[in-house]
Amino acid sequence: MDPLPRAAPDLTLDLLRDPYGFIGRHCDRLGTDGFRTRLALRPVACLRGPEAAAFFYDGGRFGRAGAMPPITLRLLQDKGSVQGLEGGAHRHRKAMFLALCREPGRVADLEAAFLREWDDAEARWLARGEARLLPDANRMLARAAVAWAGLDWGRLGGDRFAADLEAMVANAAGLGPRAWAALGRRRRAERAVMAELARLRAGTHPAPPDAPARAVAGHRDEEGRPLPPEAAAVEVLNLLRPILAVGRFVADAAQALEREPGLRERLRAGPALLEGFAEEVRRVARFFPLVGGRALRDLDWRGAALPEGSWVLLDLWGTGQDPRAVPDPGRFDPARPLSWRDEGHAPIPQGAGRAAETHRCPGEAITVALMAAATRRLLALDYQVGPEALASPRFRYPPSPRDGFRMTGLGRR
Repeated sequence: MDPLPRAAPDLTLDLLRDPYGFIGRHCDRLGTDGFRTRLALRPVACLRGPEAAAFFYDGGRFGRAGAMPPITLRLLQDKGSVQGLEGGAHRHRKAMFLALCREPGRVADLEAAFLREWDDAEARWLARGEARLLPDANRMLARAAVAWAGLDWGRLGGDRFAADLEAMVANAAGLGPRAWAALGRRRRAERAVMAELARLRAGTHPAPPDAPARAVAGHRDEEGRPLPPEAAAVEVLNLLRPILAVGRFVADAAQALEREPGLRERLRAGPALLEGFAEEVRRVARFFPLVGGRALRDLDWRGAALPEGSWVLLDLWGTGQDPRAVPDPGRFDPARPLSWRDEGHAPIPQGAGRAAETHRCPGEAITVALMAAATRRLLALDYQVGPEALASPRFRYPPSPRDGFRMTGLGRR
């Protein structure tokens, strides 16, 4: 008997209705940690839990090529990116990202740039007495990321460039005209970045010598070859776009402050809990629902055969809600001893395992630092929100507050 039971002939519509609960719901129904089905008529195996995360991420068993919908791939990573590499080539380029995204001084520099943008925005909020947190946070993060990377905000397109980055994030799971328009925005952003990289390579750009964009422009592969201009532009966007995407987590943090009674005072009294609060928000927030991979060789999962080339989906969000991995997962507790630093297999909002060796996101230190910084600023404000701030439009993934998290009656504490 196959240890991976067949859930249904095809579950495409069910996945589209609720990608976050999709794998867990069918695993619970079948009493298993995995099942087989079809999505868009393609056979797939779906897995959940920390053991599945270790199987999926560790050991070089799965590659990313052909494992994501084409629109998602093109909007979030595009061809030539580090996510499309395997083995030594992947580890070599990933080391560059880890050096840029985890070195404490670089993280602190980005946080400082973000807080400067926040202070400017907050002055405007207080002058008019209201704000929409998500779109404002997106713009702050985009400006901070561009300055941190050493690029020219105006030459990239200014606010239009920030909107292009946001379109990539907002439509990564989309179909139809919105997603097609986002692809056009992505191409425009790539062209703007390529022009900046050309100036860097020509020695005419004023970016500081240690600017992250210079590191990408000067990066060489394992054989000593520079990145092609298109691939270098893709990798610069892979630095900038995820920083803007932290705006979703900032909005999630603001929603958590509203939903959890007593949380504000607890965090004000114990600021050391801010990082734990950010980790708990990442665990429960509906960000990446799942991740796909293709088996690089014949594999066995608990006795279930997964031949080379098999398409497998791992439940990211549901693994963070698994009581075997997180005791009492329905309780929101910023004092949980959970941290990206453990590089474990649960919770896994941005991937699992050792980032230097797997496809785990290299930017978690940045994500948590920026979330904690934004939360600290929110705790210093008084404001009111309406029910629309806690509601999300249906069938928009990742979800966001319906009104952009509109704050009124703004004042400092």
